[in-house]
Amino acid sequence: MKQSLRLATWLLLIAAFPAGASSVTGVHVKNIIPNNAGVVQIYLEQPRSGMPSCATNTPIQLDFSVSTPAGQAILAGLYLAFASDLPIDISGTGQCDVESGIESIGYVSVHR
Repeated sequence: MKQSLRLATWLLLIAAFPAGASSVTGVHVKNIIPNNAGVVQIYLEQPRSGMPSCATNTPIQLDFSVSTPAGQAILAGLYLAFASDLPIDISGTGQCDVESGIESIGYVSVHR
């Protein structure tokens, strides 16, 4: 039963994010840069793996828009992790749809 639940969870995660999305686990946020256009760029302490072809900038950089409730929730989690020096798991969307050359954030998980 537990194996079936794990498999189902894993398959849902795979389906939720495109194959070309990047990710990294247990990393610290080094820099958070909001701008007046409602876009936030972040820099991580180490590079992500599996970067999509559209991501031509550095592998430690991601971005997202704070013009939606989802983006605001991501920003709150990132500020918490940054201020508390907590590690995060982070995955991209596989798309560079906020700013050209920078992959957008798909999810963030903050760890204690």
